[in-house]
Amino acid sequence: KATAIGSSGTGAVTSTVAFTNPSFDTNTTGWTAATSTATRDTLVYDSGSASLRWDNTGASDIVGFGDTLTGTLTGTFYAGQTYKLTWRVRASSNYWHYVYFGSGADTAFHQVANQGVGAFSTVEIGAVTNYEITWTPATTVSGATLTFNDRSSFFGYGAYFWFDSFAINEVAERSLGTWEGTERVQLTGSMSALPN
Repeated sequence: KATAIGSSGTGAVTSTVAFTNPSFDTNTTGWTAATSTATRDTLVYDSGSASLRWDNTGASDIVGFGDTLTGTLTGTFYAGQTYKLTWRVRASSNYWHYVYFGSGADTAFHQVANQGVGAFSTVEIGAVTNYEITWTPATTVSGATLTFNDRSSFFGYGAYFWFDSFAINEVAERSLGTWEGTERVQLTGSMSALPN
């Protein structure tokens, strides 16, 4: 596996790592809502023909405290390799939720909130906004998850959400010490001939 790294220092994942369902053009397969509902919505979307609407009962009502939405990712995630997930989200009102990306206890954590709720990522109500989270696995694992955990009602808020356009990228190459088998990693820098 060799990754083409662009000028920004990131490159598209060239391995088999992928979201089970990143765009909801057909259905919501690969996404699970706990004590809430995940619905394919063809009226509000960022790209393609649909988004995933996350609400309480499927009636565009606010999700409850502790409700979760989880998406699955397949493929091998290598120790020491940083992976960046990006997505687009639109909120119906003020909100606050936790975001987890990883495998088991080895996960990255981020808090996401709307305007005026402190120094966390912000979103304009009704606008479609970009978000991202990075994770560097401590060990090589097969598969990962991305989970949203709503905390809004604790702060007196409440919202439902539309998610769309999920993508995953590798941020940097792994060190030579993490080679496995015949896997190839892109090397950067210059090389010169060895002296005789």
